[in-house]
Amino acid sequence: AKPKIIIQQVPGEDNTPPGRGLVIGGGVLLGVGVALAAGGGAGFGVAAARHADEIDAIYNGGNPERVTLTEAQDIDAAGRRAQLGQIVSMSAGGALAVTGVALLVVGVIKNKKAGAKQESKPEVAPIAGPNGAGLMIRGRF
Repeated sequence: AKPKIIIQQVPGEDNTPPGRGLVIGGGVLLGVGVALAAGGGAGFGVAAARHADEIDAIYNGGNPERVTLTEAQDIDAAGRRAQLGQIVSMSAGGALAVTGVALLVVGVIKNKKAGAKQESKPEVAPIAGPNGAGLMIRGRF
């Protein structure tokens, strides 16, 4: 008869900080939120501005393209949809980012209470460059 193989795992010490999942989830939500707010806001904002420029050329520029009233209304409606898309993406992105920050804070507090390593503490610093400014968030897991 074949011998029966038994695999038994010995429970080890869990060194995972208690807030690690919250820190990771918070960081992901923060990143996705910022990307959604910035990307969606910029993309829809550019589209809305383009449609607004078209409407301005029609009404104030003498209608150089000879656009009909129906076409102008369609351009205006597209601009309003782009504006709504900008508002929704910036709002949703902001909500995700705020939720991410809250999770990060709770995770860091849990880690600190459990005596987690100091190097896992996230850092926030302002950054500036010739094309803009912002915040840099850095941390270790």
